[in-house]
Amino acid sequence: MTEQHIKTAVAELAEMTIQGKSMDAFEKFYADDIEKADLDGVVATGKAANRQIGLDLIANHGGTRLYMPGFSGVGQPGFYDLAH
Repeated sequence: MTEQHIKTAVAELAEMTIQGKSMDAFEKFYADDIEKADLDGVVATGKAANRQIGLDLIANHGGTRLYMPGFSGVGQPGFYDLAH
């Protein structure tokens, strides 16, 4: 994967997230064998477990906030409210 491919994929992922399509972005960009560690050290393994964590986060918090400092692919840096 070239640097340009990575930049394009990151820009698409960010744009989908800003448009409220965070779970669509999750399905497109995350591998089936994803492992994610939270700040408390708890590890979630697999796409199904991480999908549920994302859905629970959205349901419990009415969305999430994304901060993208200096990310030129989506415009000005700042906080973006993600309703979906």
